[in-house]
Amino acid sequence: MRTSIIPAILATTARDFHQRFQIIASIAPMLHLDIMDGNFVPNRTWATPRRIAALPQSTRFEVHLMVREPAAAVATWGRIASVERIIVHAEATEDLASLLATVRATGKKVGLAVNPSTPLRRLLPFLPSSPPQSHTQRPPAYTVDDLLLMANAPGFAGRPFQRPTLRRVASIHRRYPKLPIGVDIGVDHITIPLLRAAGASRLIAGSAIFGQSDPVAAYHQLRHL
Repeated sequence: MRTSIIPAILATTARDFHQRFQIIASIAPMLHLDIMDGNFVPNRTWATPRRIAALPQSTRFEVHLMVREPAAAVATWGRIASVERIIVHAEATEDLASLLATVRATGKKVGLAVNPSTPLRRLLPFLPSSPPQSHTQRPPAYTVDDLLLMANAPGFAGRPFQRPTLRRVASIHRRYPKLPIGVDIGVDHITIPLLRAAGASRLIAGSAIFGQSDPVAAYHQLRHL
């Protein structure tokens, strides 16, 4: 499975967002937008759906909802044409099946994020038992299209990569070899080869791109590792 490097924008102000967007949007086919409400995680980010919707439609987004009331946010972001994937957290609700079905109802791809402290066995009922046999075959409403493993507690950029994440990736990949597995936090030139070898195919990079003096060059270097 091909590995994708997806730039993550974690912005606390509109100016910060637009600076990063202008740097990377023309060269990255997909952008990962971190949405934090200051409740589910201790940080709060800027992201106004109306402003995102007004951006050029050639830009594609996936939104990572780190919020306390995800169903309402899903409905809002689900109406934006440039959003292809909505990622919700397993820890954000007691009724995960209903939340995933809410995402499915928007017509977007369904992503499920999980923190390092959450046992992987909790996710098993929501992972596809087998890939669809055709493009017209739809998975159950509560089944995810891809999984996002957090390599540290979410909320802030630049947190270190926790090496047990590699075991978690490998464990899921062995059981679900066709499932796209993403990793967020600590994705850089050191961890990318290790994550790829473990079975991850969607790697979310923030500080390894925007924390560098030349973000464009950093992005291209990560893609060619």
